[in-house]
Amino acid sequence: MKWLSGLLCLALAAQPSAENLASFEKVWSTVRDRYWDVKKLENLGGGRSWQTVHDEFALRLQKTESDREARAVMTEMLGLLGQSHFAILAGDIDDDLTPVHAGDGSPGIDPVWAEGKILVRGVRNASGSARAGVQLGWEIVKIDQFALRRATSRDAPNVATAGSPVADARAGTSFGGAR
Repeated sequence: MKWLSGLLCLALAAQPSAENLASFEKVWSTVRDRYWDVKKLENLGGGRSWQTVHDEFALRLQKTESDREARAVMTEMLGLLGQSHFAILAGDIDDDLTPVHAGDGSPGIDPVWAEGKILVRGVRNASGSARAGVQLGWEIVKIDQFALRRATSRDAPNVATAGSPVADARAGTSFGGAR
């Protein structure tokens, strides 16, 4: 009987925590719902789609025994997207990164690089951009006095994150140069 309880303890120890399972689903579904290159999610190469990646990595997550191992599985999964600025952080680190006053210093938009252009993919509620009437789909052609040149896919990570606070946001004429 003692050996049976020992096996049960080993089996329970080899299961990922409910928190890691929930984190995995949150990471995977956030990419599914918000990632800008839908075609890439349908074909990640090697016969993989984002759904098949979910199934494959969910099985791997089941074999993890620590938060560190679970984060490594999720990080590897995100690595399949080829984006250098995606990361999984421990919760206590993330808490330290959360701003005290959300929205300070942000133009209130979510930019996306598509077809050589930087477009407004989202406008945050109650932001200065929302109050100024910034619309989804507007192209950002200038940030403050700096014109953005046509970008190539090589430029995408740099251009989409470049910039400074937007000075002028008159709807229809400029949003730091957006139109």
